[in-house]
Amino acid sequence: MSVDFLSRAAHELRNPLTTAMAQAELLLDGIHGPLSAAQSAALRSIHDQTCQTAALISGLVDVARLQTESLTLTACDLSAAAEEALSQKSELATTRSIQISRSFSTGLQASADKRRLTQMIGELLATAILVTPSGGQTSLHITAEAGSILIQAIGNATLPLPLAQDTPAAMLQQLHGLKPIGLALLEALARLHQGSFTIRAAAGHASIFVLELPVVSDSAAQGPLSTQIHSPASVLPPTSHSAHPQIILIADDQTAFVSVTSGYLESLGFQVASACDGAEAVRLTSTLLPDLIFMDVCMPVLDGLSAIREIRASKTPKLQTIPIISLSGGTGAEDREKCLAAGATTYLGKPFGIREIDGILHEFLPAVPP
Repeated sequence: MSVDFLSRAAHELRNPLTTAMAQAELLLDGIHGPLSAAQSAALRSIHDQTCQTAALISGLVDVARLQTESLTLTACDLSAAAEEALSQKSELATTRSIQISRSFSTGLQASADKRRLTQMIGELLATAILVTPSGGQTSLHITAEAGSILIQAIGNATLPLPLAQDTPAAMLQQLHGLKPIGLALLEALARLHQGSFTIRAAAGHASIFVLELPVVSDSAAQGPLSTQIHSPASVLPPTSHSAHPQIILIADDQTAFVSVTSGYLESLGFQVASACDGAEAVRLTSTLLPDLIFMDVCMPVLDGLSAIREIRASKTPKLQTIPIISLSGGTGAEDREKCLAAGATTYLGKPFGIREIDGILHEFLPAVPP
């Protein structure tokens, strides 16, 4: 099965997830009326499960991509990467009532791809959380040892299912059955970084998941480093444009997504037009001269990238600079680069929710002064 096929399949799978996320967020925001506590809890669960499904789809494509991917290795601050990974996995730990402690040696750097380093630590943490019973505790430790960086996530119990042999090899085999995508990603990324992933058994039925990476040898890079904590993006309040309605064009062949997004944008005072294929998007852009365009990549008749190129080739000055937000179910770096090369202003990977749309509006359509 080719990477191209998986990427296209992932795009199709992410389309309905985007609509589900947006619908859940609109309901949680009270756009369609007040909710009971039970209804809000159910919607938050639906939203969280949708996000997890999207992450699994991305992981599956990632595993295939890694066969041909080349990494950009730089000196990476391990404290910053670890804090970001902890932030990303905090919700998973909360849902299982698991507390995570941490211990980092200061000033440590690893030779790694920055984005992938955070991803590896996140998968390591998720694995430790998975094997820890609800209400338990896990810990994350980062140290330097014999020219290597050791990143260890410790779960306080063995796997919840019976094991024929309580050995690291048996545990690894069972983990591949319980978490095949995450473990495949972790092992493949470790190899690409000239490192390794192993499991160690410890006293008290603890399981130690160890990621070993090369340490940065340059002594100049070993100076004191401040810990950088990454928290989720703050929620921006929607901007009202009712005094001076601006036109937004949504080009996407997924009618459910268009309906949800249009309704939200119209509630903010925008005038919204929609196109179901790239050719119609080009025609409406020339006619309406919109202030912003959301352009899906995979559409019939004319694909989104070709439509962007035609719009940018226009002799009308506004169309050469209009913000075009490229929407794609492909979340790899190469997908983003293709969109930007075609002339997109920025890139939004599916699935995304109302919060991401708000961010786009604040960035590219500043509030009109009263």
